[in-house]
Amino acid sequence: MTKKKKKKNRDKVIQESIGIEKKSNLPLYLSLVAIAISFGQLIFTIPIVLKYFDQVEIQAYELGIAKPADKDYVQSSYIIRNTGNNTAKNVELHLRILKGDNVLFIPEVFRISKDDNKGGITKNLIYKCDELVPGESVRIHVFSDFKNYLTTNSLDTLYYNKSSKRPEFNFGPYISDLKHSLGKVIVREKDSLNLSEIRYVN
Repeated sequence: MTKKKKKKNRDKVIQESIGIEKKSNLPLYLSLVAIAISFGQLIFTIPIVLKYFDQVEIQAYELGIAKPADKDYVQSSYIIRNTGNNTAKNVELHLRILKGDNVLFIPEVFRISKDDNKGGITKNLIYKCDELVPGESVRIHVFSDFKNYLTTNSLDTLYYNKSSKRPEFNFGPYISDLKHSLGKVIVREKDSLNLSEIRYVN
């Protein structure tokens, strides 16, 4: 037998033995993958892990609109609350308001991050807050000129304590987006507009 044939036969034997070894390791690899998946499922069902991944930490609600009887402005109100068990960091609020609107936070924990100066009928503002601890809440009041509010949103008028259909194209004010470090949020707005009267206590 020539050297070339010997070498060829030796290489063939080596390749076959490697092939056999690879085939014999396949069930082992599949078992390891199955164990890893099972371990991952176990980890993600532990309560302390679920607390971080399943809990909706931040909720924002539209409280409604109100107006003093003798004033020419309407007040749109919202609340942001940390309802979870974790501190929400790097909270970012996107707020759409009408031209000329004023925004008030109570308490003043949000700061303006980006001001929209395009000069249109609406403005898209971005506010940031370093953190909201569990149970902490922030109220937002947006003050709009009443006539401008009606005209921009194509509303004829609003009557006190009488439900009105929300316009098909709502130009604002409203919360357009809400983000934070843990990612889970709920933003709810009312289905209809119901104007309440603001009464001052002497």
